[in-house]
Amino acid sequence: MLTERPLDFVDARGRPFLCAHPTPRGHGHPPQLFIYQPALEQVLRDGVARHPNVEVLLRHECLRLRQDAGGVELTVVGTADDSVHRLRASYVIAADGGSSLIRSQLNVGYEGRTYEDRWVVIDTEMIKPWPDHDRLRFHCDPARPAVDCPTPLGHHRWEFPILPGDDETHLTTDEAVYALVARYGISRDSIRSLRATVYSHHVRFAARFRVGRVFLAGDAAHAMPPWIGDELGLERAHLVGNSYGGACALRLALDTPGRVDRMVLMGPGGIGTTRSLPTAGLNNLVNYYGGDGPSRLKLETFIRQYLVFNAADVPDSASDERYRASIDPEVMAAPPLRRPSGPNALRTLWKMDFTRDRRLDRLPVPTLVLWGAEDRVNRPGGGCMLADRMPDCDLYVVANTGHWVQFERAELFDRLCADFLAGRR
Repeated sequence: MLTERPLDFVDARGRPFLCAHPTPRGHGHPPQLFIYQPALEQVLRDGVARHPNVEVLLRHECLRLRQDAGGVELTVVGTADDSVHRLRASYVIAADGGSSLIRSQLNVGYEGRTYEDRWVVIDTEMIKPWPDHDRLRFHCDPARPAVDCPTPLGHHRWEFPILPGDDETHLTTDEAVYALVARYGISRDSIRSLRATVYSHHVRFAARFRVGRVFLAGDAAHAMPPWIGDELGLERAHLVGNSYGGACALRLALDTPGRVDRMVLMGPGGIGTTRSLPTAGLNNLVNYYGGDGPSRLKLETFIRQYLVFNAADVPDSASDERYRASIDPEVMAAPPLRRPSGPNALRTLWKMDFTRDRRLDRLPVPTLVLWGAEDRVNRPGGGCMLADRMPDCDLYVVANTGHWVQFERAELFDRLCADFLAGRR
């Protein structure tokens, strides 16, 4: 896999007018990721082959799915020999693509739209690398825009829109492939064409991601093109945020209420913070990067003493994972949750307290607030402040629960969140 590739937007003459170099932000996910799917699939299959208790059935389709209280029964047929098998499992993950047969059998809608514009995508093997072959480039040429991007193991991908009058069948031939890339100085002896196919952009979401013991995943659950923004057709969205994430969601809703459909906040930060002294848990969190710097002991102390109600519920792996993320160089360079300082510190603190924002009284977004009754980071009284101020706010205070409602009471959280976002209140 390739990550953190520089990217350029270039004009019709290949001159860059906007350049960027995405860098990781310490949350565990690279800002961009390029894969070569055949190689990735082979790695996955090789990995599964190490386990003798796993059987891989390729070229099979699910003809029928039936559920009962104890599990799921699948009737599958081999497309090569028409053999029929019956399989039983406790749960099923249906990742069978955008045309998912399982999704259809579950009568789950696939809502959204398909764009009329069609593109040809070309996978090539590099034989003679060219300058800047390792950069992602968006060619903003009015005559025919294009995208070219590096992919792992010496491969490169090109994407071109199909223009009025083009012959789609011809565009997938080697002759057309070499003619398209020649516009960018790529000679026939520099690449070998591996695959060319035509596709449409889909922006679709399954109406539900779970039905009983069956979970929809991948394109069976949602499909979107490799670009974001208003063109996705997502005029409004639900927001779900915990702690600092809850504060971000609330800030976004206050600034652009017309773009937020419903909102779920779990122990959000910034509620009444100028009306009382910080909690011991919040002080502990803010001081994590101070003194001798971060350590696993400091993080584990915060998690077990302040973050959750029952420390025994948190596995050691949770501390290990979060400690590794906390010492990422990018995070260390700009630690989160630092106390405001300087001449404008008091003004900043005032703005960070949502209860000082008059817009809160008229925020129309339906909101569900979940707060652990034993939250030792953000005071549970903040929930009542929001419920009193916001015109359409439901409050659920969860007994014997700390700051991590979604972790400590996962089943309750899933049920309340799913019902609320589906409009069942």
